[in-house]
Amino acid sequence: MSRKKQIILGVIMVMAAVLCTWQGVKSAAYTKACDDYDKALEVFQEYVKVINYACDKDGYIDKIKVDTQLLHANEGEKFESRLYYYTLNVIMNEKFTKLSDEEKCLILSRFRYGAEDEMKRVREECGYEKCIEAIKSDMTGYDIKYRGRNIELWRSFDVKFYNENEAYTFDTCEFEICSFDDVFNARRYEYFYSMTEDKLLWFRAEEAKPKSIGRRITTEDASSAAANTKKSSTGSSSATKRSGSTKSKKKVYNAGPRDIDDVDIESFYEDNRDEFEDFDDAWDYMEDSPEEWDDY
Repeated sequence: MSRKKQIILGVIMVMAAVLCTWQGVKSAAYTKACDDYDKALEVFQEYVKVINYACDKDGYIDKIKVDTQLLHANEGEKFESRLYYYTLNVIMNEKFTKLSDEEKCLILSRFRYGAEDEMKRVREECGYEKCIEAIKSDMTGYDIKYRGRNIELWRSFDVKFYNENEAYTFDTCEFEICSFDDVFNARRYEYFYSMTEDKLLWFRAEEAKPKSIGRRITTEDASSAAANTKKSSTGSSSATKRSGSTKSKKKVYNAGPRDIDDVDIESFYEDNRDEFEDFDDAWDYMEDSPEEWDDY
């Protein structure tokens, strides 16, 4: 073999060795980056469990319990989606319950807007965001390149506020307080409000009638109970059900003074159980149909 060929062969071998070394280093760095991501995610999940609102300067929050749910789409395949759904159960203390309803609305609105900042702060403090950046995927449209798979990350969260005696819910321009006064009665307070730049522009109240809930709501299930107090179509849906009834009822209305609390709605509900979803549904119908009160 000529000297020229020997030199060319030597150069090729050196380049191959350098390429293999570079690929080995790159592969090791990528594996380490994935390992670091796993550790950061684990630390992040632990951080979330003890999340604390930095904006709670007046000490109205008793504690925060965070529920985490992970949903997969195409798990383990080359292209995968992961949804991390966090529910922040914010339990307010007795000091908070003594505030006016308008103050409650304002403070809880601030907490709602601050929730995203809190989650971001936790992710950054535990290094989770930095680890995502290290395996970020720029070519496929997915968020990260993880152990040979392209992962699309979705992070969502919901905030629920409640305590032993009250539950607080928000909808578009609406704020609701469900107050559990005693063992059998709950009272719902509905408010309409407008807010901008951390201030309430206006706040208007509408108080609802007390309703029987059958038992006292505890701290653990107050949040879910509050969601059930709001009906999407009370009078109209019940009226539709009643219009198809085969049971005839006399339509004589006592014009004298009478209150819905004097009506035996339990008997009405038992007589028409198959026409209503539950007792509250029957109550809503009777509340809108005073002409049927004389029957009960």
